[in-house]
Amino acid sequence: MHVDFYRAAPDSGARVVPLRISPEQYRTLAAYVQRSFRPDSLNHMQLRQPTGYSPEDFFFRARATTTPCAPATTGPTGAFGRPESGQR
Repeated sequence: MHVDFYRAAPDSGARVVPLRISPEQYRTLAAYVQRSFRPDSLNHMQLRQPTGYSPEDFFFRARATTTPCAPATTGPTGAFGRPESGQR
């Protein structure tokens, strides 16, 4: 997993899009990301390589497969701001 660390949220732009989700959706997203890491036998996250592209990013070992999060059941958008089927 490629992980970037920010001291403050980056400004919106061509490559940065705000993610507007509820507290419950945030908890779902955070749990999904946490489960995606592949911990070692002591349950520590494993760095895949010691450096990334910059001093603020790292590559961690991840589980071999991932599945998308379930979409939200209410509102015009899915769990993470994507339009649900037929709502584009």
